[in-house]
Amino acid sequence: MSRREHYMLNTKYYGMPTPAQAPPVVQDDFPHFTDGDVLIIVTPSRRYKLHSDILRRSSPTFMALLDQDAAVDLSRNAKKKGVTTRYRLHMVQNTNGGVRHAGIETPAHALRRIPLDESGSTVGDYPVLLGDANENGRMVPQWVLVSYSSISLG
Repeated sequence: MSRREHYMLNTKYYGMPTPAQAPPVVQDDFPHFTDGDVLIIVTPSRRYKLHSDILRRSSPTFMALLDQDAAVDLSRNAKKKGVTTRYRLHMVQNTNGGVRHAGIETPAHALRRIPLDESGSTVGDYPVLLGDANENGRMVPQWVLVSYSSISLG
């Protein structure tokens, strides 16, 4: 059963408002959670807004990148404006990419934490992002990106 069918079923049985009567709902689903506190930018058109707690529990790499001490304390004004981003990570060219250590090759790209100020804005210069045409170090046909973006998890 799709989300829409489930919603309509609840509307029928519980007298909930129909979509025409209900206020517009902002989609809050992977890869963009409105209350997520981590903004991950892979390419200019690939942005993910996720929760730091989930990422830290899922990966030792994220545990190191999303250290609690590195989180920005957002100002009251930023919170009032709806800013939730306390961490910003960019996918950048790895300067050690392709080097083999103990038989394991280091990745060509890496996530790098970008400093933020109390308003959630970037501070100073930050590394150049990967271009859309060079995602993962090779040319990516546009139809692949369109197909990937259209995958539904529900």
